[in-house]
Amino acid sequence: MGEHVMCRRTVIEGRERLVVGINDLEIRASGTGQDFYTLRGHAAMFNSVSNPLGEGGRSFVEKIEPGAFGDAIKNSRVHLLFNHDSNFPLASTDSGTLELREDDLGLHVWARIPADLSYARDLKVLMQSGIARDMSFAFTLPADGSGEDWTKRDDGTYLRTISRVNELYDVSAVVRGAYSAPGYDMRSVVDAAIEAGRLPSEEGASPVAQDDPVGVTDVAEPEVVGASVQRAEALAATRADVQRKLRLARARTR
Repeated sequence: MGEHVMCRRTVIEGRERLVVGINDLEIRASGTGQDFYTLRGHAAMFNSVSNPLGEGGRSFVEKIEPGAFGDAIKNSRVHLLFNHDSNFPLASTDSGTLELREDDLGLHVWARIPADLSYARDLKVLMQSGIARDMSFAFTLPADGSGEDWTKRDDGTYLRTISRVNELYDVSAVVRGAYSAPGYDMRSVVDAAIEAGRLPSEEGASPVAQDDPVGVTDVAEPEVVGASVQRAEALAATRADVQRKLRLARARTR
């Protein structure tokens, strides 16, 4: 397993964003006399365990497996942005100015950026001065949970392993500290894992299986007044059965 990497996370409109500080991010003049810059680096690193994410009892670490981006690279339309801001596009896969691929290290990014963009010149200065040295990407995982696995480690913490990214939306050159705290808005990631039964809801609890749905049928309650003893008993049994099913359904969705 690779060494720990400093990560910062946020979740916006259902899309997770991972910010990673790396050493190989660079932007430079093309060197061909043409009017553009080239940017290269890695927006994600494989098999490197993150620093703790989340907060309190919801803290966890995660890593990304090789091959996790394969489908997403083929099926996603991705933009290179500055600080994840769509008002500052730098390149895109559909224009041929952005290339993404997996290599031995992780998700490799190469882009050709028009030098006439005023904010591209600003980014170049920020990167060359060391002010902006991070890369980030925005993504979603498969809705059925097949892209992640949660395991409890020997030290009692949980490890989230990402094996398949469903869609990539953007990769970004970012300024360190673009997100206010490591655990910002990670509650939704943990809550989703708990609700899907992939992560225990509390210490010592077992994950709740979600693939065994409980059918709860609304029962119209007949009028009790004047009913026979047998009918009243049947009604009471029906009510008790409905309440039992409702309690079971609630327990499985917590």
